[in-house]
Amino acid sequence: MPANRSLRFWTALALSFAVWLAALLMGGAGSEYDEPLRRLLYAGNDPVLGRNAGILTWIGSFQLLVPLALLATLYLAFRRRRRARCCC
Repeated sequence: MPANRSLRFWTALALSFAVWLAALLMGGAGSEYDEPLRRLLYAGNDPVLGRNAGILTWIGSFQLLVPLALLATLYLAFRRRRRARCCC
């Protein structure tokens, strides 16, 4: 692994560990930070946020993604274009 990739890996690992440790030290479930964050993110009181949350949930659901993936597969299969050969 080149030095730059190695540095990025260890930096990402250290940041992930720091986030995990911060979450652990802040108390986890039931801590004093949970309720204000839940109120901030709760979309049930606002109809616009609730509608948008429903739309985003539907976009990420299997009812949309599976047919979309099948259509993309069929399109690519019937298109049959090959990659251009590299002239290297």
